[in-house]
Amino acid sequence: MVQVPLDALRRAIEWRRRHRFDRLRATVRWWWSVRRAGAKRRRERRLTVAVDIKAFWEPLTGIGRYLYCLLDRLKDRDDVRLRLYGPWTCALAPDPVVEPPRGPAIEVVRYPVPVGLLLPPHRLARWLVRRESSLVRADANDVVFLPNYLPPRRFRKAAGALVVTVHDLSVRHFAWTMREETRRELDAGLERTLARASVVLTDAEAVAREVRESGLAADASVVPVLLGGGHLASELPAAADLEAELGRLGLADDGYALHVGTIEPRKNLARLLGVWRTWRERRGGRVPPLVLVGKLGWKTDDLALDLEQGCREGWLVRPGYVTDRQMAAVYGGARFLVFPSLYEGFGLPAVEAMALGTPVLLSDIEVFREVAGEAAFFVEPTDDEAWLAALERFDTDGELRRRLAASGRRRVAELDWERTAEQTLAALAGSCRRGRGIAGGLRAPRRPPDDDRGR
Repeated sequence: MVQVPLDALRRAIEWRRRHRFDRLRATVRWWWSVRRAGAKRRRERRLTVAVDIKAFWEPLTGIGRYLYCLLDRLKDRDDVRLRLYGPWTCALAPDPVVEPPRGPAIEVVRYPVPVGLLLPPHRLARWLVRRESSLVRADANDVVFLPNYLPPRRFRKAAGALVVTVHDLSVRHFAWTMREETRRELDAGLERTLARASVVLTDAEAVAREVRESGLAADASVVPVLLGGGHLASELPAAADLEAELGRLGLADDGYALHVGTIEPRKNLARLLGVWRTWRERRGGRVPPLVLVGKLGWKTDDLALDLEQGCREGWLVRPGYVTDRQMAAVYGGARFLVFPSLYEGFGLPAVEAMALGTPVLLSDIEVFREVAGEAAFFVEPTDDEAWLAALERFDTDGELRRRLAASGRRRVAELDWERTAEQTLAALAGSCRRGRGIAGGLRAPRRPPDDDRGR
């Protein structure tokens, strides 16, 4: 047994006692500095909105793109302050994968690190995380805006009205396309969040009607706000550069069909691959290759084997994650977009394709009819022969493709991100007048579940 000298033990006890008070003083000073900053913000005469930007800590998919475009259109406003909260809000936090838009209306929240706590960085980070929910409450934001209905843990004590965007109700209508554990987490999170919401935003009237009929948001105002679609137009390479950009991805201009989105059961890709094989057999292999842009999702073990075989045979191409410039080039160079989903909340890839002059071949579901109108060719999603006939016609009828491309551009002109941002801001401001707060009413999931909703 190691003998500790009595005087050394006394010095250790005295050191701990002295530094315990030092830590207490440092904590009090830090807390009051945070409270003073919050009080100063509350004196501003403009709407203050806390925004969850967790989506920026991974490459942009549908929800991240939606949030980025909203912030980009609101960043220069002088009547709102958008306070952005990432997965970590202390100054030691890692940077996001995608930098959020910056402007006079934007404030990225990073709480200062207390001086004098004498803790190693990893323990200091944990110390701050445990206090995040109290810090967010002290910020006293007017509104909390969740672009996804799963609230981060830091918002569980937040003051202010709650506005949440529900992009779809696949968790209720197509639960079989999800892992059971994920479905339970998402469904419980949906119920808890909508029960406390003042305003629920949706991307289309079809989803708004589903939310109203579900009874989940009985005390909330449900507001459909159609998304925009022209955000990739500025990224499209000039004609002289388009072929080179496509060549770097192994593609040829007007030489392929395109699908964009996470590869998961709701996208109906197993059927599409089967139809494509039949089409190749009937035409002796003389069909355009199918390009799939999107990550491999969930419940795709069997489909993954088909994907590998298609890539080996040369009729299937998977370029992996692409930049915005590359994505614009891939859209612009496609002969047509094929989107056979069983269910969607909006269908952003269809609108992105139409904005860049690419004709779209869509499954005949309610939300696609609402979003695309007369600017698309629709096919019953579970009818293999109908898909075969539509693919054959789309591939051979250049006049049909040109007509739908022109109609698509006209339709997208009506889907403007500026209008989306204005309507969203009006809903955020209106939520304050409804007078419902969220303090103590939100609980984050025990662990962040895989988000079974793709692009």
